[in-house]
Amino acid sequence: MLLSLTLVQQQGDVLAMFLTGCYRCKLFLGICYIFATHRQARVSPGGTKARPMEKLVRAVLTLAAAWGLAIFLCRCWLVVGLRYQLEYGEGQIIGLAYWLKHGLPIYSPNPNPPWAFGFHFPLYIWLLSVLMGPLPSFFEGRLISSLDMLLVLLGSSAWLWRRGGATTALAGLAFLTLHPLLLGWGPLERVDN
Repeated sequence: MLLSLTLVQQQGDVLAMFLTGCYRCKLFLGICYIFATHRQARVSPGGTKARPMEKLVRAVLTLAAAWGLAIFLCRCWLVVGLRYQLEYGEGQIIGLAYWLKHGLPIYSPNPNPPWAFGFHFPLYIWLLSVLMGPLPSFFEGRLISSLDMLLVLLGSSAWLWRRGGATTALAGLAFLTLHPLLLGWGPLERVDN
């Protein structure tokens, strides 16, 4: 089981590196965004007319945003259900939530092992302790992190849409969802997500 978990994690990391770690792809998306938002459309008697190249650039940005969102959702689906720790910080977070659930302090230094301590704000840990079942599980924390990242993506896209229009929102969503850190750490049980 541990071997299959390692293979899933390695395949996810390789997929993330292959699909998102390419800075040339991000540079290309940036150039597409600048080109699409540049206001030099031909003026006709009826108003402005979009050039065919601008339509192509918007289509590329739409495809990139949809592709990045699909990759992020697949990564969330793969990670949320795994029973094992995938990153060093997950064990500490689940331990702190377990202590908080049982009324133990998470901020006072303890002279006896384990010497884990909480140095983050307690909202995530408190919410995790409320949702945690009788036995600790990574499911609840990863689900909270995944949903939180989706809310941030949607909120950022809505804000960019209001500020700069559809092209800006698509470019922002593409940049955020195709970022290796968001893809790798987004669905994990980490308080800094």
